[in-house]
Amino acid sequence: MSVVCQIKDAALLDHCGITEKWFQLRNEISSRENQFEKILSQTGDIVNTSKHEDCSTLLQTGNVNNYRMKSDLFAIEFPFMMDSQVKRLSSSQASHDKISLKESSADRKRKRKKQRRINTNADIKFISDLKTSLSDLITLSRNESYLTQDTEPYQRNDLAKSASQIHGCGDLFQLLCENLDMHLNTGSHYNESVPHDLNLGDQFHYSAKSLVGVCVRNEDCKLVKVGHDEFLIPKRCSFLTSSFDYFISRGYQQMITSQGFDLLVIDPPWPNKSVKRKKSYATFSELNLKSLPVHHLGKDGGLICIWVTNKEQLINFVKDELFPHWCVEWIADWFWMKVTKSGVPVCDINSEHKKPYEQLIIGRCHLSAGQVVTRIHEKLNNQIVEKQREKEMSPARLPQNFLIVSVPCSLHSKKPPLSDVFSPYLPPNSNCIELFARNLVPEWSSWGNEASLKTL
Repeated sequence: MSVVCQIKDAALLDHCGITEKWFQLRNEISSRENQFEKILSQTGDIVNTSKHEDCSTLLQTGNVNNYRMKSDLFAIEFPFMMDSQVKRLSSSQASHDKISLKESSADRKRKRKKQRRINTNADIKFISDLKTSLSDLITLSRNESYLTQDTEPYQRNDLAKSASQIHGCGDLFQLLCENLDMHLNTGSHYNESVPHDLNLGDQFHYSAKSLVGVCVRNEDCKLVKVGHDEFLIPKRCSFLTSSFDYFISRGYQQMITSQGFDLLVIDPPWPNKSVKRKKSYATFSELNLKSLPVHHLGKDGGLICIWVTNKEQLINFVKDELFPHWCVEWIADWFWMKVTKSGVPVCDINSEHKKPYEQLIIGRCHLSAGQVVTRIHEKLNNQIVEKQREKEMSPARLPQNFLIVSVPCSLHSKKPPLSDVFSPYLPPNSNCIELFARNLVPEWSSWGNEASLKTL
């Protein structure tokens, strides 16, 4: 279970621990002198194997039992700060400035940001409730030794930063996805020899091209080699690597199940100034999301969850425009709070510039447009919505507000595992899929142009 500590309205997740279990990875190896780092691809995580093992044998047999998660990816010991902040705040000459974490205008030669809107009473209440839930959960987690005690401030997370600086196959699969689109648009044949479904069996070597535009299915956790890169594939998962255009035109048909999906998790590449500056990944307009075939993938009454940034415009777009377009009724707002290993938020909750949390907007799918319930602010209609929501929530009532807390992975845009958090609100043997996926999950389906293909 990824949930290691829980109260009524919040839960602490162990992202690192659950990933080890996903890949049946052993943790008997403890001495770094008897290890060497092996770079793998699937989850976006580094794992280790004993240096006395013959790696060629591991590849030939598909044995993954000698690998384990590299915990340094989660070595977030201190709140996030820029190097100039750390330098200034740790200097004895600047001790009187420790009250503020803002850089001086001389340290950062950037344009002044536009004045932010003043917090409303609703904003203040939300932040207050968030702090209360977080405080209660952190106290319990520390008492149960799931989190450490407070650490010294004004330090860098050097181990985590170092672990995340990994060079892989780059944009290889994204380029292959674009190449597939180009051939399809010109009417030429591409990947003709490869079926639309591919079951991973005894073969351990694949070309990258053979895995693009194909729904890959896997029964057992195994290690495979694609070109010069190695990938860990979890058990009983399926994934499709393709472009957005390929997916909405034909790719989704390769992943549809007879019963539909009980849970759709969507993590769009929203437009973002930080992403644009760092060139972390390609983004596109939110209006493109209307083209996602949610009505084909979703099950009537199934859950639709979409990650959003803290931009008010995007939140309103999802609730007021995107969900109604998909015939989805908004039912809940959940939040993911990113904390250090001692439970301290990675940045100030009250900050107007960067928040330590992200929002997960949850809705319920209705295949008939006449059943859609949009957000209505009038008191009477809100009561009607509440009654309808109570009838439809099964097997357990999904809380309207819930806080997920975890130490974030230092790799970019890695979300916490949601399987165990949602399991009480889904039927047994439920079908789940993630769109715009950046890693694979056991017993889930995944689609994206880098669903399993980050080489680390």
